[in-house]
Order: sequence, then C-alpha cells, then structure tokens
Amino acid sequence: MNEFSVTVVIPTYNDSQFLEKILLEISKQTFLPREIVIVDSSNNHDDEFFEKFDNSLPVTYHQEKKAYPGKARNIGVELANGNWIAFLDSKTIPDENWLERYRDLVQAYHTEVVFGVTKFNARTPFQKTLQAATYGKIGHHTVPGTLIKKKVFDESGGFLEHVRMGEDIEWRERLIKNDLNIHLPNEPAV
Repeated sequence: MNEFSVTVVIPTYNDSQFLEKILLEISKQTFLPREIVIVDSSNNHDDEFFEKFDNSLPVTYHQEKKAYPGKARNIGVELANGNWIAFLDSKTIPDENWLERYRDLVQAYHTEVVFGVTKFNARTPFQKTLQAATYGKIGHHTVPGTLIKKKVFDESGGFLEHVRMGEDIEWRERLIKNDLNIHLPNEPAV
C-alpha cells in the first residue's frame, strides 16, 4: 500500500476547553496522524490556547467566519496534506487505537471508507434520560470517527455547507448510494 498518511479534521465553535483533551488524546494514538486541522468558526477564538499547547503533531488552525459544521469540514479537507481524512468533532474523544484499528480495517477489507462508530456517554440524570430516549448505550455510525480516502471525499462533493444540521447523515447516505467500498464496524471508536 502507498504511504498511509492521515489528517484529522476537527470543526469547532466556542469549544477550546474541549480541544485540549482531544488534542492530547490524538497525540496518544497508537498510529499517529500526519497532522491535525482545526477549523474554528467562533467569533472569539483563543490564540493563547494554541500558544500554550505543546504538541508533537503539526496542528493547522484556521479561523472561518460563519461556518456550519459541513463547511468547516470541507475547509479542513482542503487544508489537509494527508491522503486519508479522519473526522472528529470538538467533543468526541477517540479510543487510543482508533486510527490503527481503522487503518487495519482499510487494509483488511480494501475499503475506501470506514464509518465512525460513536458511543454517547451520559453523566447527569437528565443526560441519562435523554440517552435512554434517543441513542441508548450502543454505538451509532457517525461522521466523527470516520476515515475516508481524500480522493474519494473530493469526488463525493463534500458536505452540504449551508445547513446547520443533517449534513452528516445526508453525506453518509450519498456515499452509500454511490456504491463505494464502505466498511461499517460494530465497535465504537469514539
């Protein structure tokens, strides 16, 4: 297989308090990405955060006015240098072996896309009630955690940019309809 270089793309909006944890978790991956691209659509980004954060991985920070998650992800992919794209959201924490597991799935199944599987955690009584009424305690296929060949992402046309939500579901369904070689793991990765 050619060089397997991964860029992790993270859209964010007023979430610098969560970014530190996510960046630390990414730096602990058993297979390290080539780089991390953060696209921030906040009006009040925190330059001090990036100045104090000492990370061994290259981090590209891009500020974009008024970007819904789909647009922010598309911008992140445009800035990416890796030949594979891995998506996280600003509050999704990956398992330590997420990228290694997904790289191995790509190689084992000769796939172009491995969808992420997210398990939603609940801490407060209200969150637990909401979780029981919606997601439950099992993993669900999501954009966070997804690994996709950059060329395939580009050919897909990317995410819808002018909608606030649902662009992730629409994009996944579009990929499935295009008869791509997609692997749907069962175990949560984020």
